[in-house]
This record gives sequence, C-alpha cells and structure tokens, in this order.
Amino acid sequence: MKPRNLFLAFVPAAMVLLASSVSAADWSCPTDSVKAWAMCVMERLDALETENAALQARVDELEGKLACVSMEAGEIDGLAGPHLIFTGVNIHIRSGSGSTINMPWPDPPSGLGNLIIGYNEEPDGLLAGERGGSHNLVVGPEHRYSSYGGLIAGFHNTSSWLYTSVTGGENNRAGGYAASVSGGFNNDSAGWATSVSGGSYNKAAGSGAGFAASVSGGSYNRAAGDNSSVSGGWDNTAGAVHSTVSGGNSNTASGLSASVSGGGSNVAAHDVSTVSGGWGTTTSSDFDHVP
Repeated sequence: MKPRNLFLAFVPAAMVLLASSVSAADWSCPTDSVKAWAMCVMERLDALETENAALQARVDELEGKLACVSMEAGEIDGLAGPHLIFTGVNIHIRSGSGSTINMPWPDPPSGLGNLIIGYNEEPDGLLAGERGGSHNLVVGPEHRYSSYGGLIAGFHNTSSWLYTSVTGGENNRAGGYAASVSGGFNNDSAGWATSVSGGSYNKAAGSGAGFAASVSGGSYNRAAGDNSSVSGGWDNTAGAVHSTVSGGNSNTASGLSASVSGGGSNVAAHDVSTVSGGWGTTTSSDFDHVP
C-alpha cells in the first residue's frame, strides 16, 4: 500500500482520537468529511516539509558561516576560559556608512563601528557628541571619543580629532590631527602631528601652531613652535620654529632654531642662538652662544 493510501486508511481512527482531545476551534481542517480532512492534513504536511527544508537550508548556511568560530572552556596559555576563538578569518567592524570617514566632509560620525573593551563607564559631565565617534578602539573607562580612527586607552582620556591616539595614562587629550599622547597624566597634544610621550601637565602646541611639536617628558613643559621640542625638565618652553629645550627648569627657546641645553631660567631669545646651561642667562644677538 502506498504511504498516502496508508495514511488515508488510518484517517477514521485518527479522527476519533482527535475528537476526544482536540476541539473544532483547535483544528482548522474541516471535520465533516474524512476525505476533505485528510486532504487538508496532507496539504499542511507538505507545507511543513517545505518550511522545514527552508529552515534546514538556513541552518546549513549559518553553520557554514560560523565554522571559523569555536569555544574553548579550559585554560589557554595561562589564561582561564571560557574563550571565543576566530580561526582563519579577518574581523571587520564597520559603522555601516560605507566609509571610514563619513563623506561629504564634515558629516558627523554615526557613533557606530567602535570596538570597546571594558564597561566603558561614563565620565562626569559628558556632553552630547563626546562619545559620537566611529571606528575607534576604546580600552578602559571614562573616555571621550568624538572623531574617527582613534585609539584610546588608559583612564579618562580624550581623542577629539582624526587619527589621534592616547595609549595610556590618565586625563590626557589628543586634539590635533594625527596627534598622540603615550602616557602620563594631564598632558595635551593639541597641534597637528604633535606628540607628548609622558610626564604631567605637558602640552605640544601651546599658544602657537605647534605643527609636529613634541614633549618627551617632565612636567609643565610646552612645545609651541612648529617642529619644536622639549625633552624634559620642568616648566620649559620651546616657543619658536625648530627650537629646542633639552631639560632644566624654566628655560625658554624663543628664537628661530634656538636651543637651551639645561640649567634654569635661561632664554635663547635670538635666531640660531644657544644657551648651554647655568642660571638666568639670555642671548644677546642672532647666532649668539652662551656657554
């Protein structure tokens, strides 16, 4: 006997059983005719088989997509599990805008496409848009990230312009294009392509343009001229283009390509002038050198 005919042979008995447990409201197929009821059930079975095949195809597709993902419950290389592992793939995190930077410029970022590690605790006094950036890597609490393509780690740091990085420390700010702060606290890298490597209360850019200026360490130092640098010390200022202060205390290089190597309260005020050290000395003319 064919399966369909076999099914029809058992229909009367099935109807008796159904009648004892299923009300007419629960069973949408007609019950006044065995043949009509059977045909209705067969149609429903065919529909369920089609639906099941479609669901199985979706399951197969998902299993194929997730073949690169695995879970490990135990310890791996000294790190306790569980672990989620991606194998043989690249991981892409995108905002959905179609571009790393929303165009036409200066369309604001969407606030999506960031990778956030940690609980991303909110800082006090957070303003609208201060966490609206896209495509940033954010590690740690209380950061602000309002632009694109930044790296922010540490505690309570700020990345507020394109391609900036604050890789550690506390209360540091990278606010110029491609600017960076590597660590320390209360440092500010505010000019284009400026850098503060560490220390405290240092600023690369100062009141001037400060393009490509740098402060390597120390405290309360300022590199304000283009391509200027302060290597360390306390309260030193490299305020002119290509000027440098290597260290010491309260020294100022304010002439073009001027330098102060150390000491305290020294001023290289003229172009291409130098002060090697000592206390309270000032250059008197261009190209002057004070030993």
